[in-house]
Amino acid sequence: MLHVLSGLTMIVAVLAWRGGAALWPAVLALVVFALTFVQAYLGSNGPIAVHVPGAMVLTVGAVVVAAWSFTGGSAHARR
Repeated sequence: MLHVLSGLTMIVAVLAWRGGAALWPAVLALVVFALTFVQAYLGSNGPIAVHVPGAMVLTVGAVVVAAWSFTGGSAHARR
């Protein structure tokens, strides 16, 4: 489910960018989407010492993109 939701978030952020919003949320959403696959691999095959900080990075990235979308960031003109 995480891959699906982060992928949809990335698509919406890219569409918002194409509609005139800033580029950085689309890039961050792409990074979060890509890191979900790394995180899934590390959760099954990697050390927990890497998996837990990775979860924190994903959480922060997702919260930043969500905060941007809820503060009307998608309506702002490109800078």
